[in-house]
Amino acid sequence: MLLGPNWLPAEFVNGDHFRWVTNDATAYIPAVERIEHRVNVELEAGYSLPFPVALEVFDEDDRLIAQAAVGGRQTIQLYLSAGRPKLHMLRFHVQNENRPAAAHDPRILNFRVFSIRAEPLRPDVVSFVAGFQIGRGEWYLLEESGNDTFRWVNNDAEIVVTDAGAKTLEVEVEPGPGLRSQPLRLAILGATGDELTRYVVEARRRISIDLPVSPTVPYAIKLHADGGGATMPGQPRVLNFRVFHIPPG
Repeated sequence: MLLGPNWLPAEFVNGDHFRWVTNDATAYIPAVERIEHRVNVELEAGYSLPFPVALEVFDEDDRLIAQAAVGGRQTIQLYLSAGRPKLHMLRFHVQNENRPAAAHDPRILNFRVFSIRAEPLRPDVVSFVAGFQIGRGEWYLLEESGNDTFRWVNNDAEIVVTDAGAKTLEVEVEPGPGLRSQPLRLAILGATGDELTRYVVEARRRISIDLPVSPTVPYAIKLHADGGGATMPGQPRVLNFRVFHIPPG
């Protein structure tokens, strides 16, 4: 990780290393793999703003990717999208007017940062960064084979929508042996059990699901297979269909 402008010099007090921030401090995080990353930022509100501090974090395209009310020492998390190797930029912004910390200290001390740590995330079949996560239902554990990452499903697999602005969800599905070589007749159900749309899937393919307009998040949609339920010798799981991770374009 590299630091850009608007950081004050590093300090060491009572066993803690940290840097004070004025406003719009930037940090650069390299991503060398095409996977999502989670960034943990340990920080604490300072003396130049009302308590707690309203913090916003923007990326290199000036998109808001996280916001938090920062009071006492805490850790906030934000997520970086998968894509081609690049140097991500994060900008830490507070909206309030800056003022000196105290009469005897003319510095602008909006907040201080103790650490910034980035960690790669194992890709799941839906993207947390895009506003989706695995919910309830009969999902099996994440598996990998060759270049594919996927989850087998018995039935009624939920996908939770966490982004209120999400309009479509793309998933890649394939019929499994639980259907006895029959096509996958897949119904997409809304949070109240109403059918949103339906697909007949004869082989592995990508489908695009139009999401309902919902005033609140999170909410769940459900992937329901009609029929199926067969098992194979030596395989106690019911493998009606599987959902694949879609790599970033």
